[in-house]
Order: sequence, then C-alpha cells, then structure tokens
Amino acid sequence: MQKVRRDKAEVQIEQLLDRIDECEEEMVRMRQSHADEVKGLQSKIDSLATATVSTSSTDASSSDEVAALKKELAQSRKQVESLKRSKQEIIESYEQLMNEGDEEEEEAAEPKRKRIQQNEDEENGRGSRSNGGRSRKGKQRENNKAPLQVLSNNVGVPEDPTDALMEKSGDDPQWLFPKIPSMQDGNSGKYKRPVGRAPLGREWDGSVGAWRKYRKTAFGSA
Repeated sequence: MQKVRRDKAEVQIEQLLDRIDECEEEMVRMRQSHADEVKGLQSKIDSLATATVSTSSTDASSSDEVAALKKELAQSRKQVESLKRSKQEIIESYEQLMNEGDEEEEEAAEPKRKRIQQNEDEENGRGSRSNGGRSRKGKQRENNKAPLQVLSNNVGVPEDPTDALMEKSGDDPQWLFPKIPSMQDGNSGKYKRPVGRAPLGREWDGSVGAWRKYRKTAFGSA
C-alpha cells in the first residue's frame, strides 16, 4: 500500500516539475515579448519627440516670418502715408504760387489799365462833343450799327464787318480788352496776342494788352 502511495506521489511530483518548467519557459517568452514591446514603444517615443522638435522649429520659423512680414507691411503703410502728405503739400504750394502769380500780374497790369481807361474816357469825351456837328443822316447811320459781340475766344467782334472800319464816337472805345487778361511775355515784356481772328478794324497792341482801333487817314487805315 505504501509503495502505491509513493508511486503516486512521485508521479505528482514529476507533473508539478513539468508544470514548473513550462511556467519558467512561459515567463522567459513573456519577458522577451515584453522587452520587444518596450523597445518598440521607446522607438515610437523617440520618433514623436523628433517630430515635435521639428514642428516646434517650423512653427518658430513661421512665426518669425510672419512677424517680419507684419513689420514690412507697417513700414509700407507709413511710406504711403508720407507720400500722400508730400503730394498734398506740393499741390498746396503749387496752388499758392499760382495765386500769388495771378495777383502780381493783376497788380502790374492795374496802373496801365487805369491809364488806358483814362485815355479811353478822354477819347469818348471828344467823340461826344463832336456829335453836335454831325448830320441827321450820319446819326441815323450811327444808331443802325450792330453792337460788338464777344466770342468764346475772349475777343470782341462786331456783327457787321463794315462797322468796325468806320469811325465811331462814344459807343466804340479806342481799346477792346479780352475777358481774360493776356499773359505777359517774360523776355519782351509785351502781352501775348489771344488765339483767334482779330476784331474787324482792330489790331493787337502788345504793349497795352488790348485790341487797338485803326485810325482812318487820308491814305487809309493807320
């Protein structure tokens, strides 16, 4: 009986030893598998770390580039504003110079115009005094003359071309001035002739800046 028990005990011991061996083999296999997994995970961690560093560098570079572009944009805007101010100042200076030039021309021409107006008034006065000796036919012909017309080129022109060739009294001034004063030549000092045809019976006087009436003489117009 004891021998049977001993044999069973030996069999159980052998089975337990076999199971221990199997467990040890399984533990070795699991340890190797675990080590491989740890190695793979570490490799992934390293890759992620490298990618993170690269991304951070890219982000930093992009941020620097964006900051530089913003700075250039701000400088460009300042330059545009400065150019706008300079342009406005130039325009204002030009307009001021033009206004000052017009005022100087008006002031320079005013004394001469006053003299011409005085001469014209004297001429009209002499013509009015001479009306008393005219015949009725001459007065009627004088009244039938067409008035002077002013064209778009600032020149006075009669409706009837023959009227400008006749001697007139107070209603026909010695001088006809353009609506817009003529510009004075800087070299010669004379006024420039307006563009367009001259009024009938008149010629341009550059020293006065007006159309002068022809004077009838024994030999024709003078």
